Amino acid sequence: MKYNSFKKQRKSKKKATMVEEWTPLVKLEKTKENFPNVNIDSLEYDEYWINNKYIVKVYYPDNPTHQFPNNKFTWLSFRNLKNTHGAHDWRYMQMIKNEICGHERTAVEVFPPMSKLVDTCNQFHLWVYPEDYKLDFGYSEKSIMPNQQIAATILLNTFHRSIKDAETEQEKRQLRSTLHRLLQDPTHGKQRDMPKDFLPKEMMKELGYVYEDAKFRYVGEEE
Repeated sequence: MKYNSFKKQRKSKKKATMVEEWTPLVKLEKTKENFPNVNIDSLEYDEYWINNKYIVKVYYPDNPTHQFPNNKFTWLSFRNLKNTHGAHDWRYMQMIKNEICGHERTAVEVFPPMSKLVDTCNQFHLWVYPEDYKLDFGYSEKSIMPNQQIAATILLNTFHRSIKDAETEQEKRQLRSTLHRLLQDPTHGKQRDMPKDFLPKEMMKELGYVYEDAKFRYVGEEE
């Protein structure tokens, strides 16, 4: 009886904490109809975007109130609708950047020296480079695994192919040892489920992923 009651509590808690799916950001024009209680002329940002999770203010490089004159960045200032610290989710930040500025633009978040720290509210910021800018640090190739099951499958497949193609027994032993260490390492990160619309359709096809039955599945080697 006690165990069943505990299970019900767990199910109830799990249901209450289910993540709401992302809806596309929508741009609201700066009109009295959209901002009835605000002096429109006092709004310093260029654009205002909103969806079921976030509010985003956009400042373009030629904005006179832009903090950094004569630069080429687009500044995205955002918070979640609940105005809590929970706005800082990397994937959601990537989706904000993608939907407003484009998939192939690069954005950075700044962690400043304490002498230049600004920490006054639950507001977050991304600075987006121009389209033709090539970042001179970070990864040079993509590697995308939408959930832990796919990550484990690709890891095993990659190592098994490498072991099969190894020219010497010593190479094979080293590869098996590395795989065993990765599988047993408790500090090795686990992949959480990716939102349904995070990956563009053309990239899904390229990577061999499909989304069905509420999860991503890898079919790259089935076709």
